[in-house]
Amino acid sequence: MPSRVAIILCWVFVGWLFMVLRDRKARESKSLWVPLVWLAILMSRPLSSWLQGGSDDQAKDGYPEGSPVDRTFFLALIAVGVGILRQRHTALRVFIGRNKWLFIYFLYLGISVLWSDDSFVSLKRWIKDVGNIVMVLIVLTETKPTEAIKTLLLRCAILMVPFSIVLTKYVPDLGRYYNRWTGEATDRGVATDKNMLGATILVCVIGLLWSLIELRPLQKASRNWKKISAQAILLVGGLWMLGKTRSSTSLACAILAVLILFGSRMKAVREKVVKRIVPAMILILCFGLLFSETLVASFGRDMTFTGRTEIWKRCLAMDINPILGVGYYSFWSGARPEKVSEGFFYKLNEAHNGYIETYLNSGILGVILLGVVIIFGLKRTSEEVVSGRNYGAVRLSLLVATMIYNFTEASFNRMSPIWFVLLLAVVSYPSLSKAPAKSRVPLNPKKIPANPPNSIPLGGKQFSAKGIS
Repeated sequence: MPSRVAIILCWVFVGWLFMVLRDRKARESKSLWVPLVWLAILMSRPLSSWLQGGSDDQAKDGYPEGSPVDRTFFLALIAVGVGILRQRHTALRVFIGRNKWLFIYFLYLGISVLWSDDSFVSLKRWIKDVGNIVMVLIVLTETKPTEAIKTLLLRCAILMVPFSIVLTKYVPDLGRYYNRWTGEATDRGVATDKNMLGATILVCVIGLLWSLIELRPLQKASRNWKKISAQAILLVGGLWMLGKTRSSTSLACAILAVLILFGSRMKAVREKVVKRIVPAMILILCFGLLFSETLVASFGRDMTFTGRTEIWKRCLAMDINPILGVGYYSFWSGARPEKVSEGFFYKLNEAHNGYIETYLNSGILGVILLGVVIIFGLKRTSEEVVSGRNYGAVRLSLLVATMIYNFTEASFNRMSPIWFVLLLAVVSYPSLSKAPAKSRVPLNPKKIPANPPNSIPLGGKQFSAKGIS
């Protein structure tokens, strides 16, 4: 099939999916499209890359601090997002009060800009990271935040899964890339490489599975089956793409998320396993197996010179301030990448471990603050699961998946879908729909009308449904 025909048919199919899976009863605001555009870019490629026909070489090599097009685009989205939050009267003090450790962590990262190699570049990266919080708050301040999150993840899956399949099969110039040393073709779909594609499809699969589980029977069975069939097709396509990525980490995280989603629906699992074992298990994995080769081997990673552990050893051997690090997102600048990459066939740009990456940039203090944020997130999500809230299981699955993912990939504090959904899981904000509108308006006895509605005046007396007054 010609590539143009395949792309046109894909657009038609995506349009059909949007129509079929649209919840007409839900009242998400148009503002939800802003975080959708943000997350769609994180899941695929920078805007400058798409404008150049899908090539991201210039974005990587021409501008170390990012393309001016991408900078302007992200800044515009952040400005629009801040405007939306101001219109909704989103209180910063409420956010800080419910997310104290996350606020302290981001504040520390902002201060660490001061001792980075290039403070201006680090500051711009930190501002984009704050933009992730802005987009998360837009979603959480919707009238029905849980439905808004579900809609956001579902819409991203509608876009990412079909186009990844089409680009991989019919547009190889965009959907594949070739290893510059082995010449082997590798699928990347809408993303920049196979690892990023694995992260994108991982988030899409979790969102699709959640939406499919939550589908309630409708009065019109045929319409319900349409939605079930459409989401099942997307889920099968997502699983197929997950296999094509050959990303062992993403596959392992997906399996773990599925187990949590289904296991948390059983009362015995909620009360015994989730409440006691899961937090303890995650803490053991974070701090006990952080540098364990056994964990990496279980994900199918090799222990050779080209493996993850050699990269970790080289990164940890670098001379940095162990308490404060080298400054926000600045380890891979200057001469350090060349030193770490000596003997490799490529130039490294990450530590392939989110916890080590955090240590390099933010020091032990940054790792501790990140750990506290995660621990409090685990505590909240575990409590929600035990109480029987369905979204608690999704938050827990996203949190656990992102934590495991960062053992072999670095996504903390990066423009990555994995980091975005982790923030979606840990950020807490009171729902605007908890109290009905009427309950927020105090009743003033003086303003009660003399003739209540549904009453008929007759001979100086009021006859109503409640009798004579």
